[in-house]
Amino acid sequence: MARSGIPPVTRIYLISLTVCSLLTFVLRYSAYIHLVSAEVHDEDHEHLINAEDPGSGTPQQQSVVPSPHDIYVPLIALVPGHTSLLLKPWTLFTSAFIEDNFISFITAFFLILYTGRYIEVLWGSREFFFYLTSNVLAGNAISYAVYGFRTLTSEDEGKVIQITGTSAIVIALLVAIKQRIPNHYLLFLNGFIRLKVSLVPFLVLFTATSLSLVFEQYKIISILSWTGFITSWVFLRFFKEGGSGRQLALIPLSESSSQTSTAIKGDRTSQFAMATFFPYPLSLLISFISNKVFILLCNFKMIDPESFTNDNAELETTTQELSLSSNISQSDIVSTMSQSRIFTSSSLAGVSGSVSPLNFPKGSILQKFTDGVFGALGGGQKKEADGTLDKRRRLALMQLDAKLGGGDQSSA
Repeated sequence: MARSGIPPVTRIYLISLTVCSLLTFVLRYSAYIHLVSAEVHDEDHEHLINAEDPGSGTPQQQSVVPSPHDIYVPLIALVPGHTSLLLKPWTLFTSAFIEDNFISFITAFFLILYTGRYIEVLWGSREFFFYLTSNVLAGNAISYAVYGFRTLTSEDEGKVIQITGTSAIVIALLVAIKQRIPNHYLLFLNGFIRLKVSLVPFLVLFTATSLSLVFEQYKIISILSWTGFITSWVFLRFFKEGGSGRQLALIPLSESSSQTSTAIKGDRTSQFAMATFFPYPLSLLISFISNKVFILLCNFKMIDPESFTNDNAELETTTQELSLSSNISQSDIVSTMSQSRIFTSSSLAGVSGSVSPLNFPKGSILQKFTDGVFGALGGGQKKEADGTLDKRRRLALMQLDAKLGGGDQSSA
């Protein structure tokens, strides 16, 4: 496959989004125009009858033409109380590709195009398809059950509530990107504004939840977003083959370490803990709750606590293994890594969260102000994230230098 080409699953999702959204738009407004024309024709006919026989006039009735957004395509839309999943089970999937808003459509299209292509190449088409599809089906099924029960028990029976939109797909892609590059930043206005990648899912969830408290139509988006977020995190945390895979984005590890990393499913590192998705001080509350849940699951033997790695322990263990295999001390390894030409010339330099992309002079008032603002956004996670990235750099470089050193000794 060409490097510039679009992988198959990403292409399928882009085509589905375009076709379903365009088909809904055309059929919806065609039906709306037809209903408006029919009502105008009926009103003209009624005026003619009243003109011939003034005594037979009837009181003017209110317009019964629905809003365009209340019109849906039964073949692909999921509407609780109107759509039967036994007769149309595919609507659980196709409804996720219907976007009513042009801005939402463009945002979803380019997000799927760029992030989907990136993740699919790394994971493979089969796993990427399973990941996105499971998010779509879980979100739509839960929303359908909630609103289906609501239509039966509330006064809104007969009201058209459409479960559509790419919210589950969008949040799934953002969670996957956060897992791959948690310490990167999105730069805006030539670096004047920067946003940490790990906080993007939280901003989406916060925005959807806030709008759902004010506007009824955003409640569907909020449910889909939260369901997709939880489904994505659980899958990547506990079930995905190959662990986190972040080490592969730095430098390829040795054969033994790669075999060890793939033995455990999911990303069990501290960088992908639930609390890392939330800013300080909210992360403290999430960490407290998640730790209690973790202890409870361990007591019921549902998860193995030893499968969750500690970054400090991982670095120390690998350093000891390398020092034994190379017959050099740990201090020599660290000293060698700090002077490594690979480290100084690597493109990894400068991606740490502690490096500011702004071009303000060091120590200036503007520099201190922006660092304070961005530090507040990152909160207490900043030092931990910077230290973790630095440890992973050293870990990868130690393994590479040890491997190269072993090759030189064997050739000599």
